[in-house]
Amino acid sequence: MKKLKRIVGAALAMILLLSIVSSPPVMAADVNPAAAFTVTFDANGGSEVDELPGIAWGDPITAPSAPAREGYTFAGWYQDSGCRLAWNFTFDTVMSDTTLYAKWKLIPVPETYTVTFDTKGGSKIDAATGILEDELVPKPPSPTRPGYDFTGWYKDSGGRMAWVFPKDTIIMDTTIYAGWSKNYKVRFNTKGGSEVPALTGVKSGSMIKKPKKPVRAGYRFAGWYCDSRCWLRWDFGRDVVREDTKLYAKWKPKSIKLTFDAGKGRIGKKKSITVKNFCGSKIIPIPKPIRPGYVFMGWYTKKSGGVKITRNPR
Repeated sequence: MKKLKRIVGAALAMILLLSIVSSPPVMAADVNPAAAFTVTFDANGGSEVDELPGIAWGDPITAPSAPAREGYTFAGWYQDSGCRLAWNFTFDTVMSDTTLYAKWKLIPVPETYTVTFDTKGGSKIDAATGILEDELVPKPPSPTRPGYDFTGWYKDSGGRMAWVFPKDTIIMDTTIYAGWSKNYKVRFNTKGGSEVPALTGVKSGSMIKKPKKPVRAGYRFAGWYCDSRCWLRWDFGRDVVREDTKLYAKWKPKSIKLTFDAGKGRIGKKKSITVKNFCGSKIIPIPKPIRPGYVFMGWYTKKSGGVKITRNPR
């Protein structure tokens, strides 16, 4: 029985071998070497690329000009729409009508920042937008503010650390602050003297120039003082203005010589006397002349008529 099985197995193997040897060869595909194929380029949202017609079977193709797409970088041609298998223009050949697909890489958009200018009560300055990290900030125009002088831009609202535009850069949204110096007004109270114009726009911490001296009839100007009683003198070479200020003129009366002419009478044993006094002050004592047969009526500024006086002229 075993012998029979061996004989049958050998016979079957011989039949199979003969069938393989006697069969004609089979082609993998029916190919016409004279056929021409077309290669189409799918730009996947990029600029159009012309197709390549008339490509023979088994021929390679030349890479076309790269397409363009805003916001993207072209990353090559691929054989599948998922862009997993790249087309190698050196080794790959055309075997049929073919579509190649463009692959793209998104260009990362750099983050930008905004710089806000806080003018702290001054005129408005527009914000600077679209500034890249570590980029300089364009210097804006200077703001204005009535009664103040602009002192520059600062990193802090207290105006302690200046922003240096040729050097300082930003790494985030930033606020830059205006610095101000208040302008003050200095008024001059001449206390009866000629008018002295006020000084305006005086910067905080600055000294002022000594104004023109006022004049007052019968008085000599004695300087400017911080108080109305004229106790504390203003020193123009040292004192500075830190607020709206009023200065007061000090006056000293001029001394004069006053002559009393008794005419045909006498003042004591003299026909006239001269006294030294101050302008505008009351005459103390008023001399009383004597003339026999006459009553004294007072002192006048002229021999005939004039103005009766009880005070020194100014």
